[in-house]
Amino acid sequence: MDLQPLTSKQRLAVRISRQHQITIYEGSVRSAKTITSLIDWLDFVRNGPPGNLLMAGKTTRTLRVNRRRSL
Repeated sequence: MDLQPLTSKQRLAVRISRQHQITIYEGSVRSAKTITSLIDWLDFVRNGPPGNLLMAGKTTRTLRVNRRRSL
């Protein structure tokens, strides 16, 4: 996987998502939704309140594939 720097729209999406409890991303297949949502998740894991965490997805396989490919 060849990672590129985030575009200005992607950086804006990350900044806006930090102002809200729930963020829903939509867009084309290659719009970096997975990457920006994982940036949000990692920030929350590191800086969020202590306690249990939950990562939800449509299927367990989807969660594994997205996490493995992106992280």
